[in-house]
Formats: sequence, structure tokens, C-alpha cells
Amino acid sequence: MATKNLSSHAARNLTRQTQPTRTRTRKSSATTNSNGSTARAEKARALAADVELHFKAVNETIQSLAVKHGRKAAYIKKLLTHGKQFKQRRANNIRTAIMHDLSMKAKKGEFLPGEDSDLQTMLENLSREEYEEIKENLTPEERKRIMKQLDDHTRLKRTGIRRTNRALAQDASQTASGVGDVLVDLFERTGVRSCCLFSRSSATDAALPAIQDSDNSCHFFQHALGKGFFDILLKFEQWSCTRDTEAKDLDDVQSVRKQIVLLILEGLRKIKNKKNVDMDYVNYKVDIMHKFGVELAGWPSDIPFERPVKLTADQGREIRDGL
Repeated sequence: MATKNLSSHAARNLTRQTQPTRTRTRKSSATTNSNGSTARAEKARALAADVELHFKAVNETIQSLAVKHGRKAAYIKKLLTHGKQFKQRRANNIRTAIMHDLSMKAKKGEFLPGEDSDLQTMLENLSREEYEEIKENLTPEERKRIMKQLDDHTRLKRTGIRRTNRALAQDASQTASGVGDVLVDLFERTGVRSCCLFSRSSATDAALPAIQDSDNSCHFFQHALGKGFFDILLKFEQWSCTRDTEAKDLDDVQSVRKQIVLLILEGLRKIKNKKNVDMDYVNYKVDIMHKFGVELAGWPSDIPFERPVKLTADQGREIRDGL
């Protein structure tokens, strides 16, 4: 597969599946646009009328409950309309799987002329009786197939690599903006301040670095660390773009031993709140456990406790990960 039109992220991950690009539909004629506008206007008026009836019925219910239970109408309305439920991601269902399977067949030209307008019309006009008939005629194997097909499609839409740099940059920008809205809403609901940094993972990627926060939380970097949030963002981008290459150099035996020494020493000094405390591996039980009342946690039981300089690379990595 040619990679000249792929995003840099996709080009580095040729074994992973990419999301298909969107196909542009043909421009509609003036007559089609006019008919569509008229139909949409009629649907909008019908929807507005139904919504008005719904709110009228809701208000009547609120007044009835208020009289019945001796409460104010405002209190009943708050109970009925201000509830908040937190749910996990909605699972795929058989109806969605059937509709997706029909759309896939239509796009492949297995039935219908194959234009998007015909496909949309088919899906909109599918009656409940037709749907129930299709559902009843599904064999267990066919049901399993279309559910797996839909699961694969939703997984691809959720995690598939963006094919072009433009799509990658737009996805990163819009997602970061959406996260920012979530953080602001969270602060409004709970008073929880938060800050989130976004950076590309390679210098060849098109995504721009971004920072999203709530209630100006990014000022934390200036007030507490003495650095502007823009400087922090640039440093985060530099780290992100070089992390993978640096990680390869951090797994050799010398690097692993140094990491273990630093982890243990920093932990000990933090617990005792003393900067001049040193770790004693030879007299660990007497000078550390007995004298300071501190016991090292995370050292694998199958590896003898000794100075890190005597550890092999595999032992060191296991200990480092345990710590």
C-alpha cells in the first residue's frame, strides 16, 4: 500500500487498521434541494407541535403531583427534570446491527442502485414490520456475524488510526476541545479544578500541542512551579516526541540499576523527610527496618535482596516495575 497520502502516524503503524476516508456525495439539483427543504420544514413543524403537546402534558402531570402530595410545582419539576444518571458506554444492540448490515450491503451494491440517497431513504422508511421480519429470520450464526461486524466497525471508529494528516490534526483539535468542555462542566458541577495537556507523540505528526483547563487551573504552573503554562506545554511536547526513543535506552542493565537506586533512595528520604538519609543494602534489617521502622515494599520475593550493582538486567527490570 502506498504511504504518500497517509498520515505520519499511520505510516509508522502500517500493520494497524486505518479508518476509511469519507466519500463525497454528488451535489443535489435545485429541485431536490427545494423538495428537501420543504420536507424538513414540515418535519420541524410536526416535531415542534409534538414537543409542545409533550410539555403541556408534563406541566399537567407536575401540577397534579403537586396537589396530590402537597408540594410546590417547582419542587416536583426539579425532581422530574434535574436527575443525572451516569452510565457506561451504551452497548451495541441487534437493531443497530441489522441497520448497519443493510447499509453495508447497499454500499456494496448487493441491492438498491447504491446511491447514498437511496440508502438513507431505505433506512428511514424501514417499517417496524419489516424490521421484525428481518430479525425473526436471522439464524444464530447470522446474528453473531452482524453483531461482530458492528462491534468491529465501532471499534474501528473509536480507535482506528486516522489516514491523513489533516484528519489526524482535526481529530486531535476537536477531541481536545471536547475534553476542555467536559473539564469546565465538571468544575461547574463539582468545583473540581483540572488541567490537561495534549501533545503529538512524534515530531512528524500534524497534531498541534494544546492545553485545556477549568477555572484557569493552568496558572498553577506559574504560581507553584515558577514556569508559564506555555513553557510547560512545550517541554511536555519535547518529552512526548522523544520518550519512545529514550525508553529503549532506559532498559539496559546500567540504566535499570540506577533507576532502582533512585527509586529506593527517593522513597526512603520522602518517608523520613530527611535529605541526608542513605540506603544500606548490607545492613538493611538493622539500619533501615529496625532503626527507621521502614520496610521496602515491592521487591519480588524470588529475587535475593542485595545491592543493585549485582542484579542482572532481567532481575532489575522486574524489581523496578515492582517498585
